[in-house]
Amino acid sequence: MSTLPAQIGDPSETLSVDVARCGLRHYPRDWGLRPSPMKHNVLLYFMRGRGMFECEGVRLDADAGDLFFLKSGHAYLADGDPEHATTVYNILFTIHGAGRHDLLRPLRLPFRMRLRLQDRRALERLLAQLALEFEAYRDPALAQRLAIRGSMLLLLAEVLRLAAAVPEPLKTPGPEPLLDPLSEFAAVLSHIEARLAEPLDVAGLAELMHLSPNHFSTQFRRRMGKPPMEYVRQRRMAVARELLLATEKSVKEIAKEVGYPDRFLFSRVFKRLVGTPPNALREAYKNPFSP
Repeated sequence: MSTLPAQIGDPSETLSVDVARCGLRHYPRDWGLRPSPMKHNVLLYFMRGRGMFECEGVRLDADAGDLFFLKSGHAYLADGDPEHATTVYNILFTIHGAGRHDLLRPLRLPFRMRLRLQDRRALERLLAQLALEFEAYRDPALAQRLAIRGSMLLLLAEVLRLAAAVPEPLKTPGPEPLLDPLSEFAAVLSHIEARLAEPLDVAGLAELMHLSPNHFSTQFRRRMGKPPMEYVRQRRMAVARELLLATEKSVKEIAKEVGYPDRFLFSRVFKRLVGTPPNALREAYKNPFSP
């Protein structure tokens, strides 16, 4: 089974990780999950007890040391052991790249991996660390976001390593990947990101998909939740904000880099969308240790 494609791109500049739930859960006997599409990706690691999972007609037993990966968009059914309670690490998460693409959706990761003892130790340490970070922080501070994000990325890296390293007889293929609802716009979103400094309009973007401007605008808004040019403006202001905080470039230089030859127009749009003028934002976040 080929679990990973040769390349999934480099989303590092726009990587977004969200952990909705994480912890070591204790379920009573006869726990269950009724079949419904998952809103998040879910990692389930069985520490104790037994159970059963089913997806698209594939029914698998669960035992201590089993790692299950439940992908968003698919429907799963689960039942617990009627004789014993179950202890499971349960992580609900999403991970997106540029254009809010679900980075895991195109991968056919194993539905179940029966981990060998040597593979369990590293995974259990990472699960425990993530659960600790998730439990310790109760406010939206930067420390919380960084700690949880870092621990989640380390955990995902280990899961992907296991998906490639665990012997084939010990893993069961997951369901066929679902089509990413944004995949049809991938070329358009990449075009926008690469040409923020250049003039962009609906007609030119629609041409990339061989659609009329009106039909393209309707489809784009339906998938992205906003009109094309609003998306372009928001991406330009997001990049401008990063440049203001991470570089010493002048407002005029940054304005040109995001497609605004007129720095005064840029400043007005920036204030309207971000809520503060460019120079005021830079001053508010100025490093107190800089000369």
